[in-house]
Amino acid sequence: MLWATTFKSIDENGKPNEETETTEEDFVIAFTYKVEIQKTDEDGRALAGASFKLEKILADGSRKEIGVVTAGEGTLFTFTGLDDGDYILTETAAPEGYIGIEPIRFTVTAEHNIVWTDPAQRGNVLTGLTGNVTTG
Repeated sequence: MLWATTFKSIDENGKPNEETETTEEDFVIAFTYKVEIQKTDEDGRALAGASFKLEKILADGSRKEIGVVTAGEGTLFTFTGLDDGDYILTETAAPEGYIGIEPIRFTVTAEHNIVWTDPAQRGNVLTGLTGNVTTG
């Protein structure tokens, strides 16, 4: 996003005057991520009928629910809009005839260039991204 603002100055009486000022242009890039899950059997075949809940672990150790997805007949589960941090994925319902998995804890870690001077460098801001499973 490009931010630049033009505004009217305020005089000593709090009234707008005719002079305008412009702030310096600045760029903001907001990263969000997604996680995709596919429930499979031991042979790698996709299974329908599972449900999953995703929670983010907050700095104070509490959890915030990100969402719940039920595939029904589908087999791909997607959570979007995630930021860096620790998460817990819990299977809330297993497909018929199967046992659910234990909760999986994972960490989304992204590395970015914080400062750049040339807007053309924006394509190289994200320098690393991982979604490492820590348990499960």
